[in-house]
Amino acid sequence: MTAGANNNGGLPADRTEGPSRTAFMIAFLLVTLLGVTAGSLLGFYVQPAVKQNIQEESTPGETSSGEGRVALRDGNLLKLPPIITNLAGPQSTWIRLEAAAVLTGDPAEGDELLASEIAQDIVSFLRTVSIADIETASGYEHFREDLKDRVRTRTDGRARDLIIYTFITE
Repeated sequence: MTAGANNNGGLPADRTEGPSRTAFMIAFLLVTLLGVTAGSLLGFYVQPAVKQNIQEESTPGETSSGEGRVALRDGNLLKLPPIITNLAGPQSTWIRLEAAAVLTGDPAEGDELLASEIAQDIVSFLRTVSIADIETASGYEHFREDLKDRVRTRTDGRARDLIIYTFITE
């Protein structure tokens, strides 16, 4: 081999490593332009549905006169006070639960008192539950059903459902 020869057949060193930078930049810009176009078209397609959902959510007159109450189409949402208590076992395990009961019928005057009574029932129930009872998916589902049954019993069947907003164990 001669002193100035290289192993790439006499081509310059920067031309042997694939397509040129110009071709790469053109391909990159085309892919970017394609992505921007697709995103814009999707945005124009989704925008009317989003506007309609926002208008439906912000219709006036949805809240009722009672504090912590929201009027729904098929019932009333009665927000329960936050519940913080320890579980049955281990004793150092604490739970925070925020929930609301979906009640049928018109709001009654004693519903705020009813919310406090439901919260007390839930506290007494939580003190009988261990963390092992609720740490699996099926255990949590049974736990929710037990809570719903307690709420239905306390409300004499007025409660259709129990919505759990926050469930934290520590």
